[in-house]
Amino acid sequence: MESFPDQVVELLELNAKLLAPNIRMVLVQCLILLRNRNLLSPTSLLSLFFKLFRCPDKRLREALHQHIVSDIKKCNKNKRNPTLNRTLQNFMYTMLQDDDAIAPRESLAVMIELYRKNIWNDAKTANVISTGIFSKDSKLISMTLNFFLVPNGQNDEEDDEEEWKDFRRRKADAYKKYAHQAHKKTKKRKRKLQEALQSIKRDRSKVTEDQYDIRKNFNYEAILNLNDPQTYAEKVFQVLKTCTHGFDLKISLMNYMSKLIHSHELVIDAYYSYLQKYAQPHQEHITHILVFLAQSCHPMVSPEVLEPLMLSIANSFVTDRRPDIVIAIGINTIREICTRCPLVMNKTLLKDLIQYKKSKDKGVMMAARSLIQLFRIIDPNMLPRKERGKDGAEHSQRKIKQFGQKKVFTNIPGVEKLDESLSESDEWEILSDSFESSDEWEEVDEGTETSEMMEDSTAESTTDYSNIATTRILTDDEFNKIKIIQSKKRKLEDLYDDEMDEDDIIGYVKRRKNTKEDRMNSIYEGRDEWSRKTKADKLSLTNKEKSKRKNYGMMRQKALTKMKRSSRTKAQIRLNHIERSKKGNSHRKW
Repeated sequence: MESFPDQVVELLELNAKLLAPNIRMVLVQCLILLRNRNLLSPTSLLSLFFKLFRCPDKRLREALHQHIVSDIKKCNKNKRNPTLNRTLQNFMYTMLQDDDAIAPRESLAVMIELYRKNIWNDAKTANVISTGIFSKDSKLISMTLNFFLVPNGQNDEEDDEEEWKDFRRRKADAYKKYAHQAHKKTKKRKRKLQEALQSIKRDRSKVTEDQYDIRKNFNYEAILNLNDPQTYAEKVFQVLKTCTHGFDLKISLMNYMSKLIHSHELVIDAYYSYLQKYAQPHQEHITHILVFLAQSCHPMVSPEVLEPLMLSIANSFVTDRRPDIVIAIGINTIREICTRCPLVMNKTLLKDLIQYKKSKDKGVMMAARSLIQLFRIIDPNMLPRKERGKDGAEHSQRKIKQFGQKKVFTNIPGVEKLDESLSESDEWEILSDSFESSDEWEEVDEGTETSEMMEDSTAESTTDYSNIATTRILTDDEFNKIKIIQSKKRKLEDLYDDEMDEDDIIGYVKRRKNTKEDRMNSIYEGRDEWSRKTKADKLSLTNKEKSKRKNYGMMRQKALTKMKRSSRTKAQIRLNHIERSKKGNSHRKW
């Protein structure tokens, strides 16, 4: 009996495809039962199950997928098992290179699910998944792109159903064990119940909190874990150039490339010239392409690379012969590029673009004004004097940083503003510290006033307060004040860190035309509302009830006619009504 598990494993490994589906399924269930009794090692069993993905049996593959995920989750529940994880990850890497069409897809689906469930959320798993881009199978490429382009925190309800069931079961067990339903009520039992509920609440909050940056609408953590991103991005760009799987997949590859360049600030000059041929108003998905283009710009890209691209956008989009929506899209794209790379813009082009602020179309006018507002912040000297605004003279010393130049902070940003919020007690403490720090006494004339000394000392203390972070430790209240000061003023360096979407490029539209998909969705929503109504809700109202809901203008003529009836006519109408009611017939004549 000791060799029975090995015999079943050997049988399936050699003759899996020759066996009948029912017999093969029974043998797999037998191995799962032996694994649950700890009679089989997880390494040998799981490696066999990955090989069984090659069998053309969908029911078998679903059972294998479910067991692999649950078994690996069980092995890493209390403590990580690095030996098992490393062995299986290496085996999965070889499975992704398999010649079979189905086995690599199933192996990749298992790894993605383990990563999203935070079981294998390390850098090695992300790097193994990233190799799916280089496959020749379009389905495998789309699965990899979907993993990187969808945020890790957005899981389906089916994926989280087991976790919520576990929380509910733990809560019920806690009440059953510690509540005083069938036990004596004691303070200890009450304390134990509160501790158990707090533990469940902490675990639940860890699951519900976002596993990614709020400003990122993609799997930012997985992209940051990629090894050698520059070399990897160059290989992905080669895949993009030689892609023959359809334009929708090529759009997803462009999106992935822009996320890679944006996250790691990579320098791939050929990528911008590649996108230039697609930057035309008649191009399909042009707004998405422009979003990818602007998203891939960052301060480390040379202005000489982006300048021909921006001129091409200006000549193709921002011309008088184009529709207003096209002009607005062009100006908004140029604004987003200048937000990330301000050195691309020159005074001549900027002067031409801001002339559209007088346009009759609101979208074009708002796009031009947003461009003016941007350069009022970063470099007012680029604008004509009348466009610099009321604070143009104060901000005239602002200049755009040169290419490769970075700002070096000598102290904590915002600490110089703390002297305005200092109370009198804090000023006296600083004064006393300055007096105590002086080692020697100075002779003072009798005619000198002490108030002058106090003013001098307070002036010195306020001027030295900007460097106070190097002389003493700031308190929590002072750090909170610095955060409030920083939150009131948004930094320009953080603008290009924000995620973009299609609405940022399109801008304001007076009335956007509904697509066929939007119209069909509204139709289906109406059908759902109608199906939820009861039979009584679907019945119509009587004419008398409808007349009560109508306004007076609609019923005025009928009311005037009734008022003009004679008494004889009214009596005849009343008698006819009584006769009809006795007969039980309608007033209509059929």
